[in-house]
Amino acid sequence: MITVFVTHKHSYTFAIYLREWSQALKGQLVIVPYERLRQLKGVRPGVVIFSDVERLGEGQRAVVSTVHDALAAQAGNAIRMVNHPVRSCRRFELLSRMHREGINTFRIHRLDAIDSDIRYPVFLRNADDHAGPMSRLIHDREQLDHAILNASMTTYHLDGLVITEYCDVCGEDGIYRKYSAFRIGDQIFPAHMLFDREWVQKDGRAGDDRLRMEETRYLEENPHREQLKRIFQIAGIEYGRIDYGIVDGRVQVWEINTNPILFKPRKSYSDRYIPKKEQLADRISSAIDALEETADRRSNQLFTLPRKMPAVLHRIIEAQGATLDSLRE
Repeated sequence: MITVFVTHKHSYTFAIYLREWSQALKGQLVIVPYERLRQLKGVRPGVVIFSDVERLGEGQRAVVSTVHDALAAQAGNAIRMVNHPVRSCRRFELLSRMHREGINTFRIHRLDAIDSDIRYPVFLRNADDHAGPMSRLIHDREQLDHAILNASMTTYHLDGLVITEYCDVCGEDGIYRKYSAFRIGDQIFPAHMLFDREWVQKDGRAGDDRLRMEETRYLEENPHREQLKRIFQIAGIEYGRIDYGIVDGRVQVWEINTNPILFKPRKSYSDRYIPKKEQLADRISSAIDALEETADRRSNQLFTLPRKMPAVLHRIIEAQGATLDSLRE
């Protein structure tokens, strides 16, 4: 059995995958919103994936961490625990570590701890979501102060904002390339490439045969696997998708999403792109199967969740989930 914990609002990631791309895992994979933890009787031997860790509030992380540690102590080798609600890096910690380890050339800053030698240009974004930048490129401190003031008028909390130094990955052909790759257990493999003439990339696809061939080579050769393996290990993340750029052959990490969109509905892709997505779907299914093989599933014992946590902690996770969802609508 594969149990995936997600935030309720973002449970569609696995739902679309099961409904349209992976018949093999139907009946084997159960999606459990964190907000419904109190209703869950227990977990069977197999795999438990803690996704969406970067979207959990502090109270939620405390509750989910207690669940993680209790299950790990109770089940032993019967459950392969994937990701940790506290120890797996969120964006600020991840990018800070990447710079300290000499991987990223750029830094990330809290609003209340801006280094005097901050390197412009920079941009604002939320530390714990995947919506992209909240500002254009900012070129000096005066512009930065103005952008922070504007953000204070439009966001519900400033303490979630961070300042990221811009890293230029534009190629000689004027194209920005964003690479994406999955880690699922011990396997690391490419997901896709995005191409754009703007520095912010969300849905840019290869627009000509040359770029399509470049993406195909990336998918087939997995050229950055060893660099990515080290990055995921530093991050403490065994399930997630990394988005990154390349500067002088070196990976520059943008983020690791622990509950990425696996696939869009089939109708969202052109006919020529469907075979690539089907190959990726097969690879994800195989990686999840391999992950399950690492658990000792000889018994069918139901491992129960801790019941001694005060009800107020359960209410925290439920209330924070509802509040964040309403604010992000």
